Amino acid sequence: MRRDLRLIRNILLRVEAAEGILTVPQLGDLADLRTVAQHIEWLAEAGLLKIEHLIPDAIDATFDAVILRQTWQACEFLDAARDDRVWEALFTKVHDHASSISFDLLFSLLKQAGKQPC
Repeated sequence: MRRDLRLIRNILLRVEAAEGILTVPQLGDLADLRTVAQHIEWLAEAGLLKIEHLIPDAIDATFDAVILRQTWQACEFLDAARDDRVWEALFTKVHDHASSISFDLLFSLLKQAGKQPC
């Protein structure tokens, strides 16, 4: 499975907007459950989400995670990535030149784009 940076942004936006904890099924409208679960696990490994645990579900062979909250680093990323216009312009420009980009480079470019005058 390949990392989907749009999905990562959407998951973080949903976690930020949540009134409490979230689980994978609550984010199932963003992508199939297996993909959402994998991205949540990656977000936790990257230090962007605090999760309670991943539980294998024997019925449909997906994983469920209890997402407790986002981290400071996730807040920083969302501050840079929140503006849809900036996000789409940068994301389109990056993908015109490369098929993939590191998260750190994307974050750096988003911060630079946020400093540009409108």
